[in-house]
Amino acid sequence: MKPKKSLVWKFFPWLLLIIAGSLLSVSLFASHALKDMYYRQTENALEIRAILLQEVLYHALLSRDDAQVDRLSKQIGRKIQTRITVILPAGKVIGDSEEDPASMDNHRTREEVRIAMTGSRGISIRPSPTLSEDMMYLALPVKHQGNLIAVIRTSKPLNEIRRDLGAIFIRIAGAGLLAAVVSGLFAMWVVRRLNRPIRMLIDGTARFADGDLEYRLSGFETREMTRLADALNRMASDLHERVQTVIRQRNELEAVLFNMVESVIVVDRNERIVRMNQAARDLFGIREAVPEHRTIGEVIRNSDLLELVRTIFETGISKESSMVIYNEPDRHLQVHGTPLKDESGGLFGVLIVMHDITRMQQLENLRREFVANVSHELKTPITSIKGFIETLREGAIEDRENALRFLDIILDRTNQLNALTDDLLNLSRIEEDRRRDLIPMQKGSIRDVVDSALSLCKFRASEKNITVESSCQIPLEFDFNFQLLEHALVNLLDNAIKYTHSGGRISLTCAVTETEAAVAIRDTGEGIAAEHLDRIFERFYRVDKSRSRKSGGTGLGLSIVKHIVQAHRGTVEVSSEPGKGSVFTIRLPLK
Repeated sequence: MKPKKSLVWKFFPWLLLIIAGSLLSVSLFASHALKDMYYRQTENALEIRAILLQEVLYHALLSRDDAQVDRLSKQIGRKIQTRITVILPAGKVIGDSEEDPASMDNHRTREEVRIAMTGSRGISIRPSPTLSEDMMYLALPVKHQGNLIAVIRTSKPLNEIRRDLGAIFIRIAGAGLLAAVVSGLFAMWVVRRLNRPIRMLIDGTARFADGDLEYRLSGFETREMTRLADALNRMASDLHERVQTVIRQRNELEAVLFNMVESVIVVDRNERIVRMNQAARDLFGIREAVPEHRTIGEVIRNSDLLELVRTIFETGISKESSMVIYNEPDRHLQVHGTPLKDESGGLFGVLIVMHDITRMQQLENLRREFVANVSHELKTPITSIKGFIETLREGAIEDRENALRFLDIILDRTNQLNALTDDLLNLSRIEEDRRRDLIPMQKGSIRDVVDSALSLCKFRASEKNITVESSCQIPLEFDFNFQLLEHALVNLLDNAIKYTHSGGRISLTCAVTETEAAVAIRDTGEGIAAEHLDRIFERFYRVDKSRSRKSGGTGLGLSIVKHIVQAHRGTVEVSSEPGKGSVFTIRLPLK
């Protein structure tokens, strides 16, 4: 590509050309006018001299003294440095200041002589046959009583005129050249002066283009440049505000996308990923920020998602779908796809929003399982109660011994139902109070809670000949709910007593660190197999269902313990080995 010229060298040569052309035109016009003026002056001088010669030679011409005419012509011609020629009407030369009239040709045919013989002033410029050089001739008629008696011609060589004009032309050319140089320098100064604000504008717009939109143009002297600079400054200011708005909106959008729990993916018409937020990358285990120039099928190996995207591109309408990502663990998603259209209605992309409903699915499963478990737990004692009542109605009530046994069983099943109902109500109340942050906390000593729980379980332990030991002598006080924490410890002690054989031992220990207090209950009971440890805190989960029911358990005790501890923002842990017992540890934060 041909390099661009500077503004100075773009216009300066043309200015020089205009100046040179103008000076040349003026010089040519002045030279031509000067030449015409010089010729007119020469012509006037020759005419004046011819008029004077008419007076001087008049008497000699009347007397036809040719010798006198020739002598006067030579004398006067030397003095006035002008060639004088006197010609008779027949064309004969009778006097000449330069030559011998006798040797000269007839001059009747000379143009200026021919015109003068008609009574007018004759003038011509032509080479002289005698002197062999260009001459200016002027001829006037000499009359006596209206009759032509002679023609007086004065002439002057043009070489002298041209020499004088040449000297004048040289001066004109010198003055023109000097004027051209001065004009050129002035034109250069003017162009540079005009170019300086343009360079300032160029530098300013370059800074605008480089992103420095806070820079402002100033220092212009002309009104037009000042108005242009003001317009550019306003443009930069408006552009700066718009860029800041775009950046702020982009940052807000990035912040929203980054902090969204929902996974968001945007793909273009070629199914290439345009944008993907952090939640989507975490969901599909993608490390890079945005997989550039890669299609959604290459990045995400999920046929259901790819089919959803292609369906939206084909139909141009929104679509919802449910899908599962099989991973560790599996993730259940509710996917909503929306077509992205431009102002003309053209489809240029698809927005995919994925809601992780795994937790909702789990809660729904827990709800169904909870309903099934409650129904099962209620149905068993109710069925038993109904059966014994029907037996009694059919006549067993007459058998006093069996009737009393049946009534004891009915009472036992009723107590079981009552215990189940109490546990369900307690669990529901704890969850609701925790959700609404209504659980009252008061400062107290962990040792008091431990002692109270031990006193409530001491009798049952002594019935089974189980030794209960406590080494909780820490006087530390912190905020907790006495009744709930006591309930949790009683449930754990009750379970330890149930599953510890007669003659066994249960120990309760406390420990405190800078951040938490821990209460551990260790027993020498049957222990729990490893495959059950992750689920024993679920509602109605039993390791040994038949034995749990025989022991009077509702299946909610450990779940209540878990919710009480979580209400205190703590954790409960279990470690166990079959045949060697279990250790349940409650950890509560001090703050």
